[in-house]
Amino acid sequence: RLKDWIISAAWISESDIAVLFSYNSVAILGRSLTSLRNVQCDSCCIIYGGCLVVEDNVLVCCSGTVFNKPLLWKPLLDSKVVMSYEGHSGVIFDIKLTESRLFSVSDDRTLIIWDRVSGEILHRLYGHTARILK
Repeated sequence: RLKDWIISAAWISESDIAVLFSYNSVAILGRSLTSLRNVQCDSCCIIYGGCLVVEDNVLVCCSGTVFNKPLLWKPLLDSKVVMSYEGHSGVIFDIKLTESRLFSVSDDRTLIIWDRVSGEILHRLYGHTARILK
């Protein structure tokens, strides 16, 4: 039984799924949803948005924290944050990743497009009259 809010999930093999939870932890679940492994990010905080992707057979997690930062980490390699992106002034509600970009939306009513490798802000889109949730 899962006891936390599910933020994102991704298949990592034909039978195993990775699940990102709201306390910035990832569980690897096997058949019948049996827990195979649990990893807590070293930045233990509540998250409202995030995503899991598999790139070159490596599970990549990007967590949107209540501390206004998207955090990139690789749960099956290490619990340490690989990259922290600074530029929002509100809680992160959603994140999407591509090979070269990170997209985040926040309580500060902005969408920021980041260079995923350097962490540089490429575009900051502002003008919404309400929060952007997705």
